[in-house]
Amino acid sequence: AVLSTTRALTAPSAVRRSLPRRTMVLSVEESPEGFRGRIHEVGLGLKERGLAYRNRMSETPNVVSKVGLACGATANLALFTVYRAYRGFFVILPAVFLEVRRKLERDELKSLDNVSDDLDPKTGKLKLRSAILMNIGAAIFTLVVLLRTAVAAIVGRLAGPNAK
Repeated sequence: AVLSTTRALTAPSAVRRSLPRRTMVLSVEESPEGFRGRIHEVGLGLKERGLAYRNRMSETPNVVSKVGLACGATANLALFTVYRAYRGFFVILPAVFLEVRRKLERDELKSLDNVSDDLDPKTGKLKLRSAILMNIGAAIFTLVVLLRTAVAAIVGRLAGPNAK
């Protein structure tokens, strides 16, 4: 059984081990080795630390301590946001693109019209022209979604908390 991309990306390691080799996706849940693994480990704890600072801030009566705790909470939550952006763009998004490319090469998307024109008949792999076009299209789509979300957030902030 082929899992959807979202399910395959978040499947527990026991489920991933039971999948056939051809349906396995780049594991984004397991911590990689080296520097990237350390980023993953530290990034996962940033939100919890930021929320812990915020909770301690609400319990502390000292104003000077509150300022320090607020700075710690802000820094940890900001770094967590940066970590999530890094993970989304450099780990999860490439894994999704890789899975789509693998499905094209495994003939899972042949039921769609004109897909066979994008595959090399000799090797069965995606033609370079199609791969480049697919990556450019995905990058443009991602950029449009990113800009739309950023503009909506900025407009929402400028409009104020009571505006809809």
